[in-house]
Amino acid sequence: MLAARGYCADAEGPTAEEAARLPGLIKGLASWDPKVRKTAKEALLEIGRPALAVLREAAKSKDLEVATTAADMIRAIERAPRRPRPRPKKPARPDPVPSSAEAAKIAGFIKDLASEKPVTRERGKRGLLEIGEPSLGALRRAKKSTDIEVATTAGDLIKLIERRSQVIISRVGGGKLGTRQVTVTTMIETFIVDGSADEVSVRIIPAKGEEKTYKAAHWNEFKARYIHIWKKYADLALDEKKQGQLMVEISVKALRPKLVKKLTAALGRAPTEEEIATWTQKVRTQLEDAYVHKKPGKPGGAPKTKPGGGPALVPLK
Repeated sequence: MLAARGYCADAEGPTAEEAARLPGLIKGLASWDPKVRKTAKEALLEIGRPALAVLREAAKSKDLEVATTAADMIRAIERAPRRPRPRPKKPARPDPVPSSAEAAKIAGFIKDLASEKPVTRERGKRGLLEIGEPSLGALRRAKKSTDIEVATTAGDLIKLIERRSQVIISRVGGGKLGTRQVTVTTMIETFIVDGSADEVSVRIIPAKGEEKTYKAAHWNEFKARYIHIWKKYADLALDEKKQGQLMVEISVKALRPKLVKKLTAALGRAPTEEEIATWTQKVRTQLEDAYVHKKPGKPGGAPKTKPGGGPALVPLK
């Protein structure tokens, strides 16, 4: 069911900012990515009556899905009660101001989000997640971009940074057809599990090092040829019921270098593999309680968060 804002009459027309965004939002209705389509719909409904003119044009589109969606939104907006435009909401607290060095990096990473190259886009996402809260101001501006895909990604990143998370999981498909593509972005790597084409594949893009792609004609053949890649990436990513375990595996891998660093500082020497394994298991238990067993706030439960994002390591005594 569609719900719309009924701001004023459409004769008033959109603001300059809204007018700049409207073409990109209409284009977003035809996107292959359901998340982009959802963002475009929500933004158009939020704009309300000032978007009616472009929606009426979109309702004449040769793309049946775009035309149907536009017609549904027109009806929802016209039925909505008229009311004055709301005043822009102020953030609960000001966004942190980035340093000059951070600001230069943030500008580059925001630019990366609009790249046609997946590797470059993932680099931008990773960079902004790593910088964390100082990038929020730039991301809020990017969320108003006329490029609907940039706006959608910026909105996702804002939510993650505000929740102090450092993992992005994007899914395409679902329902009766099953998940067809999953993209997981972390600080150390991005991997894309794709079962939407004639062949199936897992593409691994590390933050440092060479990109690798594993392909097969179907998943049974893939499992036979690349069982370790199947277990480590594809199996957990494709089954939404296993998302908690996926978060555990991703987080354990991401936290290992920090764990080794903290152990080295606490012990005054390089830790043995046995010591690393012992503490890795402690971290894994905390993460499983948080993501799989859903036990926040209990002993051994949800890991504490730290400034900048991500779960904090268990204390070293």
